[in-house]
Amino acid sequence: MGLSLYRRLSLGLVLIASLCISVDTSAEDNLTVVNERLAGLQGADTPEGKKLRETYQAAQLALKQVQELNQRAQELQAQIANLPKEMNRLNKELAKPVPAESKLAGLERMSLAQLEQNFTLQKAQLLDLQTQYTNLSNDIELKQQKQLTFNEQLSQLKQETDTQAATTSTNARVAEAELLGINAQRARRAAQIRVTELELLVLPTQIEVANLSLQLLARKTEQQNQVLASIQGQIQELRRADAQQTQSNFEQQEVQSLHPWVREALNRNQALSEQLNQSVQNAEAISGQQTKIRQQQQNLTENLRTLQQQVELEVGYAGQEVRRLLQQLPRLHPIQQTREALNSVRLKSLELERRRIEIEAQGPVLARPASTPSHTSQNDETVSVETELAPEQKHQIRTYHTERLTLLRKLQEAQQRLVHEYLQLLALQEQANTQIREASEFLRRHQLWIPSAPLIDLAWVSGVIDGLQRSLNPQTGWQLIQKIPVFAWIVWGMAILIATFIGWRMRQYLKAQRPEWSKRIGKVTQDSYRYTLRLLWSVPIIYLPVLLGTGAGAWLFIEYAQVGTSSGQLMLAMSEGLYSLAILGGLYLSCVYWFKYPDSLAVAHFQWPAPLALQLTKGWRWLAWLAIPMLASLLVIDAYGHLELREGIGRLLQISLLLTLALYWWHLAHQLAKAVPVTTWWQRPALWSRLLAILHFGLGIFTAYGYSYSAWVVLTLVWKIIAILAGVGLIYLLAQRWLLMEERWLAFQRAKTKREEILAQRAQEAATQEGSSTGMKGDAPPPVEENLLDLQTVSEQSRVLLKAGLLGTLLVLIGSVFADFLPSLAALDSIVLWDQRNADGEIIQSITLKGALFGMAVLGLSIFAARNLPGVLELLVLKRMQLAPGSAYAVTTLSKYILVTFGILSCFNQLGMDWGRLQWLVAALGVGLGFGLQEIFANFVSGLIILFEKPVRIGDTITIGNLSGTVTRIQIRATTITDWDRKEIIIPNKAFITEQLVNWSLSDAITRVVIPVGVAYGSNTELARELLLKVAYEHPLVLADPEPNAFFLTFGASSLDMELRVYVNDMGARLPVVHELHTQIAKVFAQHQIEIAFPQLDLHVRHLPDAPAT
Repeated sequence: MGLSLYRRLSLGLVLIASLCISVDTSAEDNLTVVNERLAGLQGADTPEGKKLRETYQAAQLALKQVQELNQRAQELQAQIANLPKEMNRLNKELAKPVPAESKLAGLERMSLAQLEQNFTLQKAQLLDLQTQYTNLSNDIELKQQKQLTFNEQLSQLKQETDTQAATTSTNARVAEAELLGINAQRARRAAQIRVTELELLVLPTQIEVANLSLQLLARKTEQQNQVLASIQGQIQELRRADAQQTQSNFEQQEVQSLHPWVREALNRNQALSEQLNQSVQNAEAISGQQTKIRQQQQNLTENLRTLQQQVELEVGYAGQEVRRLLQQLPRLHPIQQTREALNSVRLKSLELERRRIEIEAQGPVLARPASTPSHTSQNDETVSVETELAPEQKHQIRTYHTERLTLLRKLQEAQQRLVHEYLQLLALQEQANTQIREASEFLRRHQLWIPSAPLIDLAWVSGVIDGLQRSLNPQTGWQLIQKIPVFAWIVWGMAILIATFIGWRMRQYLKAQRPEWSKRIGKVTQDSYRYTLRLLWSVPIIYLPVLLGTGAGAWLFIEYAQVGTSSGQLMLAMSEGLYSLAILGGLYLSCVYWFKYPDSLAVAHFQWPAPLALQLTKGWRWLAWLAIPMLASLLVIDAYGHLELREGIGRLLQISLLLTLALYWWHLAHQLAKAVPVTTWWQRPALWSRLLAILHFGLGIFTAYGYSYSAWVVLTLVWKIIAILAGVGLIYLLAQRWLLMEERWLAFQRAKTKREEILAQRAQEAATQEGSSTGMKGDAPPPVEENLLDLQTVSEQSRVLLKAGLLGTLLVLIGSVFADFLPSLAALDSIVLWDQRNADGEIIQSITLKGALFGMAVLGLSIFAARNLPGVLELLVLKRMQLAPGSAYAVTTLSKYILVTFGILSCFNQLGMDWGRLQWLVAALGVGLGFGLQEIFANFVSGLIILFEKPVRIGDTITIGNLSGTVTRIQIRATTITDWDRKEIIIPNKAFITEQLVNWSLSDAITRVVIPVGVAYGSNTELARELLLKVAYEHPLVLADPEPNAFFLTFGASSLDMELRVYVNDMGARLPVVHELHTQIAKVFAQHQIEIAFPQLDLHVRHLPDAPAT
């Protein structure tokens, strides 16, 4: 029925193709006309002739392409007619199996050499079949891709319009040529459309024929493998029989009645026969490994091909298939171990060759047995058969010698075959490892982006209800319990009782010791680090009944599970759930004990706030009672492997688990926001807790949409990172407590040393007070104080080293977790945002979503590093270097510029805007901005010059223009100084380069203070100079080097002008020194009757007017 229907469909396709592919006689006539016109235009060099020739040549090319397309259409028509016949032939051939008895006939009668030759011929045929199979598979994939390409081409061809619908020339000849060219273009497009449609018609049938051929090749390959396996089994049987026959021949001979030398020769031959038998067995084992690897390769190839087709065609829900293949993916084969074994066999083969040559050269000689006295010299290790033996014994020795040579040859041949088998095994292992790596990369690349099930609907809800009714069956659980013997349950119960007693004793011990330990914490002479360690490892022992009970139950299910049965699979799945209950339950109970009490590990030993620890334990309680059973049930369903249960009840449990975790993280965020006030955003635990809540809620939505496996992978990754952070945090707290104890001990030792010094000093003072009648009693010695140091007093160096080491460990662990997750992000490369094209329109780079996200991530990390890394650099590196003032700021500022520039360029490069295309834009912007923002760029460049040349540094005292102050900040555009009035003055950087600048502390902070003094005429100038120098030398802030100087400078109008010049350490001492020197000079001059001059004006009246008459 189906075959006749297909025949009618094929006949219809042939009729349609026959109607579409009629020969275009008008195109042939037009080509003839064009050829005649071109022949008539030879030698025409006028502009009109050149234009006509170009037009006719274009039309000629188009018409030739029309002919080629018509020929291709006829070929496709012939294929459409022949493909049904080919399909009938393949179906008939598939219907009748090809007998393999003809190739297996007569194997029992063949010799070993004939079998080996036949095996080589059949192996060559198998390789040929495998090559055909691979080529045909690639051809099918190519045809499937062609279908998409032809559909796009057909759509583009039907949407194209004529670039020139009519002629535009007024010249009749040119207009005729253009019209001919337009018709030729139309004919070519029509022919292209017809051929593309025919290609789309014939491709599905070709793919179906290729699939039938592929099935036939697969059957032939399987039959050929069976033939090879039979031949190889026959070869191994003959070799094994020969080796066993040789060994049995030697074992059947009487050994005790033989001469010692003859017996020694027989024993050696027996050892060689055993080695021969072992070599044959090793070759068979290696051959079995090869067969197993080939089968794994074949299964993996078929599964990957099916999955890849589903991914490319976007059909079905292959998420669970990806998960199954990832779980069943074979491990990498030990290639290095195979190489070592191969080298060992080669060395042994060479050793056998050497021994055989030596024995052939020596003749029938034999090493003397150790029990037989030697009548030869001590250096002789061998004895000839011609001495000390009877004729019969000599004959036996020669016979055994010949047999030994034969055994050596056989053993060497067996070793050579073993080398060959190892070489084949090594090649197969390398191929298999390559295939496993590629498969792992492909599966991990798609594991997050393929749905596992359809969107939740009413059918899913009904399926969940049915699954719950089938699953909640008490009889099933009772049947599983009955499969375990009663004796095992008795042993299990006794172990639980013993564990309960041990846990009860440990609880009583900790209940008594825990308060004592907490009282001793902080006291140097009583505190001990072992208290913390005891409390850490003793708590899990309290809950040993929970751990042992669930863990032993899981072991019982594994031990008595019947592999291969449904009940056995369920028991193995139950063991997974019990193991998870044991681990998570024990962890939850231990964490509650460590946080719950005021004298617990977290509060007393790690100094956590008691309210926060109590709130955490309350949140853990309801989380554990909800989430742990959900997770255990989910693991049981997942391990059981039933698809309906996994996508029904399993998906319901996963959504419930994710929503429960989201609610827990959101509730925890409110608690942390109140209990842990932190100003820095990235150190706020409440923020990260809210982000985790949003993430878990989003994963629940993804699960509902069908991406359950993707959500499970991300959930596993997140909780692995949380576990790593918790483990590293615990190590940090333990190490910090140890460092704190060491710091307290050091402080205690310093206090003891200081106390001993005080006591020794008082004893010495008491000894010097001799003759005292009453004897002075000193004060009581000060007690040694045991100060409770805060955590902030731990040495900075130790904390930095601890944090750096733990940060490196954390990055390594998180990197190992992300190693399996990163290939999943490679799927983002398939999402193209836009294409980067060159001047010719060719695509030179495709900007994908992965590249855009990576570029934005690099830019964000660069900005983050620019804001935080300079401070870390200054703390860890620059602080320990002997740098000039301001140099550290210059280094950190330049580091910030470099990081931001690197981030911007990297982001632009990921977005397709590399430096080769940006440099001209940057140059143009530089010219434009150079004129428009000239002052801003000048200040920016000046800021760079200041950072490199360092004429001004942070902390320098400067004077620029009429402004003086201390430099406090150097930025990109301007520099900030603080004057003596504590006002901040912002000065553009350009002023420091172009204007006159006085830096009072560039190379030397010492500055000179000049004090002018004028004394009255008639004063003793020598005395005045001595007094000035005396005042300068007596002042504590005046430097002795350079020494002060006083000079009599000039005769002023009203005074004898003198000047005192002194030097001080820095600018901050100038005004105090000037004030104090002025005060002291006035005081000393007054004491020595030296008058400080002031401006005087003498008025001489030469003529007075006469007095008026009275």
